[in-house]
Amino acid sequence: MGNEAPDSGTDDKMSQENNFLAYGAITSRLLDADYMCIAKSGIGIMISWFPLIMPEYYYRLNPDDPASNWNFDEYIPDVVVINLLQNDSWLIGNLNPVPDSSQRVAAYVDFIRTIRSRHPNAFIVCSLGSMDATKVGSPWPGYIESAVQFVHAADNDTNITTFFFPFDPAWTKHPRVRHHLIMGQNLADHISDKMGWVTGIENIFTTQSPNNFELLQNYPNPFNPSTKIKYSVPRVGARCIVPVQLIVYDVLGNEMVTLVNEHKPAGKYEVEFSANHLSSGTYFYELRAGDFISVKKMLLVK
Repeated sequence: MGNEAPDSGTDDKMSQENNFLAYGAITSRLLDADYMCIAKSGIGIMISWFPLIMPEYYYRLNPDDPASNWNFDEYIPDVVVINLLQNDSWLIGNLNPVPDSSQRVAAYVDFIRTIRSRHPNAFIVCSLGSMDATKVGSPWPGYIESAVQFVHAADNDTNITTFFFPFDPAWTKHPRVRHHLIMGQNLADHISDKMGWVTGIENIFTTQSPNNFELLQNYPNPFNPSTKIKYSVPRVGARCIVPVQLIVYDVLGNEMVTLVNEHKPAGKYEVEFSANHLSSGTYFYELRAGDFISVKKMLLVK
């Protein structure tokens, strides 16, 4: 739904739906990973807000053509994240008969097995949230846990985990960009931990929108072999995201490494710069964010 919608407004406008700022895309950028998303607002595993469920939908090349098949050999992911059952949790009472808990678990097991048949080597993350399906006392995370445990035992498939985004009772609407930023960071941490990946160089350390652009002095400085650089990007007028570049130069002005080169939402960021491949000396790092430019000096001592 509309992650760019104002807090006080409705969130059902397509113009306010921005997948680039959704948690899946954010996770992929934090992991420096390729990203593909199969989604439809309102869809479920057993019941949706329309006469179509995800097991009938996810394999399609053309979403409107059930005979149009995606070639799963064309894109082989390392990780598949499933985030389903939120809509089921709202609508399950409309089914006749209403599935009991064992049938709900079985439906999820069937979907995991379908995904596994298409992606035999992928690490599968079975997630849920961050809306009320993960609130305290909700049975829905338990259905997923039971399904994963069953697959572990019955199929000897342990390359599957669960990960639940917590529900914030102070926020009862669909998540906004600030929520997706936190979700993306947490999911990236979970995946990198389970996969043993080094998670790239950048992490968001706060999602509060700063008032000004700012480039801070790296720390430590002098350094060997790595140091951290922090910077702030405010919201600029109506723009939610700003083009950001952070580049390291030598004393002759030669570009040594580009640390950041993408559009960023407002927030405070931290970048770790590793200079293992560089020799001792003075270097400069330049931040360009919209019309803002700032340069600072750092010293590498080996």
